[in-house]
Amino acid sequence: MRDNLKKSFEIDGGVRNKPRDFVIKASEPADGGNKENIAVCMRGVSSEEQIRDPHSGELYPLFKNINLTVSSKEVWGISSNELNSVRLLSQVIGNMHGCREGLCSFGSVGTVLKKRRIIPHIFYIDTHKMLYPGKTVLEQLMFATAAALRFFGDTERQLKMLRLLENVGMGYIALSSISDLYDTEKILLELLIASESGSRLIVCDFTAYTFSQAEIGIMANIANRIRYLGKAAVIATMQPKLIGMICDSTLFVCRGEPIFCGSVEELNKYADKVAFILRDSNPKVLAKMLSCLLPGWQIKVSGENLYLYNYTDKQLKIEDFYSLLAKNGLTPESVRVNPGRVENSFEELMERYDIQRKTV
Repeated sequence: MRDNLKKSFEIDGGVRNKPRDFVIKASEPADGGNKENIAVCMRGVSSEEQIRDPHSGELYPLFKNINLTVSSKEVWGISSNELNSVRLLSQVIGNMHGCREGLCSFGSVGTVLKKRRIIPHIFYIDTHKMLYPGKTVLEQLMFATAAALRFFGDTERQLKMLRLLENVGMGYIALSSISDLYDTEKILLELLIASESGSRLIVCDFTAYTFSQAEIGIMANIANRIRYLGKAAVIATMQPKLIGMICDSTLFVCRGEPIFCGSVEELNKYADKVAFILRDSNPKVLAKMLSCLLPGWQIKVSGENLYLYNYTDKQLKIEDFYSLLAKNGLTPESVRVNPGRVENSFEELMERYDIQRKTV
């Protein structure tokens, strides 16, 4: 397995946060500020690298004024409307690049005196090519954990690793050759290895990968183990569903600026305006009728699904919605209450932000 330990850095100075006219949630460490439990602390961090706006031609940093605190037992997801922004941000958190301004420290070793020291508590994953293709999954896991579990005998350690693979949902590939795995399965194995390593911070750049529902379920099991072991993880992804199913909190960057930083629950409560999801064989006809009954709402049709967005100040209970449908003789095939989806929330945030940028 290739060396995934990167050099530490810390750049002090630069600007601090200024008041903004768009929403941003302040993230607080779950442990109440105990420095011993903080894995990443970023304050006012901006990148040197810039990108040109395709519409205005204006240059702006890939990210600026980033404030982020990641504590142990937390799994964070970072995303953006710009692939290079989230990729560079993961590299900075993974300790690969310096920044133009701001303060960035890593646990207890992020000091000026130690900024050139290789820090062993970061495990960085950005490719599926970190494994030995000639080994089986079990052999790779045994090899990678040999040092961390050196006090266990080989037989006991093998049973321990088999049980671990079964528990996270990867038992079906335990004896498969690495070369026979899908790229996403290799990534899952690397994440499992990272969870069992001596590193307390796991940084993942998954922007080049799209995971299936079943694979996200396996990743969720590994994420629970990361929390159980008292470690922290930061996952960069362009797949909102992954953040919704796995992460406790999320940072979303749009045009270089952080427009949300907080818990996934807060994000969906604040930004996801989809109240109900309906299914019908004649969705356009139903949408036209509902638009007259629900002033201030927005209805979007996707295939046979209708997504009802509530932009009013009044919440509509499910029983009242059913009464409205029955009173007007409307009988959709199915009605679901939206539990909150990160996909909807990110879409809503980008819409609001784009509108505001045009009016500033």
